[in-house]
Amino acid sequence: MARPRPTASHCAARTWPSASAACPAIKIESQRGGNGYIRILKISYDMPEDRARHIDRIVGESISEADAHRLLTSLQTRGMVSVRERLLIEISLRHIAELCDTTFDVSPYKKGVMQADLLKRMLCGLDLV
Repeated sequence: MARPRPTASHCAARTWPSASAACPAIKIESQRGGNGYIRILKISYDMPEDRARHIDRIVGESISEADAHRLLTSLQTRGMVSVRERLLIEISLRHIAELCDTTFDVSPYKKGVMQADLLKRMLCGLDLV
C-alpha cells in the first residue's frame, strides 16, 4: 500500500523552546517529511535575567509535583543542583501539597500555583537564575 504524500502542513518545521520541562537548556528543531531533520542545540544563558525568565517559562504558572520532580532531577543530572538541594526542594513542595490538601483545603489548581511560586523562589535562592 502506498504511503500518502505529506502535505505542506506536515512538513513545516517546528521549534520548541526546550525538549521538555525537564530539559531547560536544550532547543530542538524538527521537520517531518521526506527530507526531514532533527537539530538539537544546547542553549546557554549568560545573563541572570535570561536564566530567570527561562526558569519562569519552564516552571510556568502552575506545576504538579511530578513535573517539579522531573525538572529537579534534570537539573541535578546537569550538575546545577546537588542531591541535597533537590531533596530539600522536593520536601518543601510536598509539604505545601500536604498543607493544601489537609489544613487549608485549597483547590488543585491553586496548589499547583503555590508550588510553582515556591519552586521559582527556591531556584532563584540557589543562585541558579
